[in-house]
Amino acid sequence: MKNQLITILIIISLIECKTHYDNNSEELGLISLYILNTQKYGRYGQSSVSLDNDTILIIGGQDGYRIQNDLSIYDPNRNLVYQVGQMRTRRSNFKSIRLLDGRVLIVGGVTLPVNEGENQGVTDQTEIYDPITNSIILGPKLNQARADFTLDLLNDGRVLVVGGRGSDTVLRSVEIFDPNTMTMNQLGNMNFNRFLHTSTMLNNGKILIVGGLDNSRLTIGTTELFDPNTMNFTQSGNLSVSRMLHTANLLPNNNVIVIGGHKVTDPPYAINTKVMEVFDSGSNLFSSVGNITGFRSGHTSNLISNDELLLCGGEQIVKGLPILSSCEVYNLGTYSVVEKGEMLSKRSFHSAHNISNSRMFISSGFKGVDLESGIPNASKTSEIYDYTSHRSTSVNGDL
Repeated sequence: MKNQLITILIIISLIECKTHYDNNSEELGLISLYILNTQKYGRYGQSSVSLDNDTILIIGGQDGYRIQNDLSIYDPNRNLVYQVGQMRTRRSNFKSIRLLDGRVLIVGGVTLPVNEGENQGVTDQTEIYDPITNSIILGPKLNQARADFTLDLLNDGRVLVVGGRGSDTVLRSVEIFDPNTMTMNQLGNMNFNRFLHTSTMLNNGKILIVGGLDNSRLTIGTTELFDPNTMNFTQSGNLSVSRMLHTANLLPNNNVIVIGGHKVTDPPYAINTKVMEVFDSGSNLFSSVGNITGFRSGHTSNLISNDELLLCGGEQIVKGLPILSSCEVYNLGTYSVVEKGEMLSKRSFHSAHNISNSRMFISSGFKGVDLESGIPNASKTSEIYDYTSHRSTSVNGDL
């Protein structure tokens, strides 16, 4: 193979570059999907959870050929990130979620970097962290080891585990964790195999599953709804643009807005998209509502008011693979940019959490990649972005 494999999170190895332009997309290169190394410091593939009083728990990830098992806390009173403990299992590309009792469920992921095994050590292990006692215990094993799945807290306190990838296949299986019995039970299947999809809970408790990659490692435009009353999945409307590494946010009117990401088509090509689509929870159909100003994949989007959404960072699948530091506020009535700002660092595949006083805690992610050496630059920093002044300040302590 002439060209060196290069990655961004999970994702994209460029082997042979070829670009194509149209109104809303850009096509670049023959790609292959793997998790490769980052440099020695920084992290990606982490997970983070909002706790009480603006405290954020940051978990795991990987930096280079090392998978991490650390648990770190952002303390807003000291503006400091510091380590508080360790998981039993090192993991990246996993998920975590806060349970109704305040504990944090940590699920699945990969335990080996790509240089140590072709299947990257996809794990079935779960753990439960208690932030009050600062202790961690083993949870029940998954029925199927998985990474790059979605995790949702149901209204009754149980947790839905959907799809993902196993060691050698893309999954459509679904499991449910019951914190009362401490069991993980097989629930059934989605209509489609998928990983790197999104899941969004609607006001009625149903969960919308959108996009992702299928067994062929091509993006899919299908979506489906999980009904917690029947425990079944039903197919909903298709996206106008299939996509992965997009965002999906619940709006105050119970609709869902899907933004950015990119699609992967045969043979395969990575194709950016600017298209914004809205899922109508009444008709279960999608409609395009406009375009974002620039391509973003692996970005974050957070609702900051009833009619405004903040987009930050991400990357563009174009020559040079630029990582973004820009943030934009979109008005959800006009779907247009009303304010702009910059983070202190370029980031994609980072974490972003709303905290008090119109601020956002932003942490970790990729900062860029050297296309000649193939060495990515992962971030170990965090910052506080004020979305009224659009100024950002550093957080003390490295991840």
